Amino acid sequence: MAADHMHNTASLDDKGFTQLQPAAVSSLTDAVAALEFMLQDKFTILSSQNGDRGSWQETLTHPKIIHSAPACLAAILEMLSNSSFFQIPEEETQRILLTLINSLQDGGRESSIAVFWLTEACAAMLRHNGDREFAQETATRLAPILEGIPRHEKTGLLGDYSTDQPKNLANFKLRPSLLFAQACRQLAEIWHGLEEEGTGDHWHSRGQHTEKNVRIYFWNKKLGLFRSHRSHPEVLDPPGSALAVFRKTATSGQLMTVSRMFNKYCEELFNTDGIRQSFQVSADSTPEANAISASKADSLEARNFSPAAIGWFAYTVGFVADGLCETIMVNTARELLEAENLRRQQNSADDPASAFNCKDMITACRAVSSAYAIQERRELRKKQNLF
Repeated sequence: MAADHMHNTASLDDKGFTQLQPAAVSSLTDAVAALEFMLQDKFTILSSQNGDRGSWQETLTHPKIIHSAPACLAAILEMLSNSSFFQIPEEETQRILLTLINSLQDGGRESSIAVFWLTEACAAMLRHNGDREFAQETATRLAPILEGIPRHEKTGLLGDYSTDQPKNLANFKLRPSLLFAQACRQLAEIWHGLEEEGTGDHWHSRGQHTEKNVRIYFWNKKLGLFRSHRSHPEVLDPPGSALAVFRKTATSGQLMTVSRMFNKYCEELFNTDGIRQSFQVSADSTPEANAISASKADSLEARNFSPAAIGWFAYTVGFVADGLCETIMVNTARELLEAENLRRQQNSADDPASAFNCKDMITACRAVSSAYAIQERRELRKKQNLF
């Protein structure tokens, strides 16, 4: 698909560097093609660099980038497992994964976040290339690290990625619990792929148990979104709610409620910086008044928005507003292409690879993966309408 649309979304400038054409993106198909081409072109640049000028491995393990590398790799490999166009240097990527897994230390916020994303990355790698030997090695290393993550004994829920086991319901938090449940399911997928059914079933059950408690303890039925903290039901989490829908943790009823809320309050929850990280409401007024007043009262600084969740948000809102879903994806692709063009103008003369940006890479890759899921949903609806 990307190759067919490439001539509309990219061209070469007078220096021979690819210039992307944001204005040419006018549909979901264009957005996928443009973002895939942009990312593939970037990997071509990275792969052509040598030594200290910035190979793919040296880029992701650079001290300024390595803390974001696990999430970046997870997003890249998830997209890779869906795309027929996008390719990366697989052996080098596997070396990077092993380097990052080996660098994990038990306990601590960074270690907890990293193991969640690295588990997802390894599961996506197995789906892509079927390398059972690599999958066996990584699953064996990841399992005890994931097992050691502090969590509530009965519910499996997590606190704030800390080394302290949450002692009561008040300490539970949504996103760490969601990511832990997802990591359990991804690890189960690896073990099942290796035909280790007993071990796979163990991790699958653990993930399902945590997801069940996420639905029980974090869902705010009155306000129609998942809450950020168990102890603060008035603090809602739009990116976490979108993740719960995209990864199928939410029930069908919760899914539709979140979708309607996103559609109704899209202007308050979404802008070019991303999805609002959270907003707080008052329990003594209506959900509608709370959502509007609270979100307008929040600071509009970019740090209060999550660009990486845009794809999940678009996928979720598309259940009730497919046109809005497409508009969000088109505008997101245009923004990412414009940002990439600017980086290339600033860096291409010396080293294009120096402009590597993990945040935009994650946003772009998740947008493409979400777009594939949106297209799959559209195809399913078409088939259902035929009967």
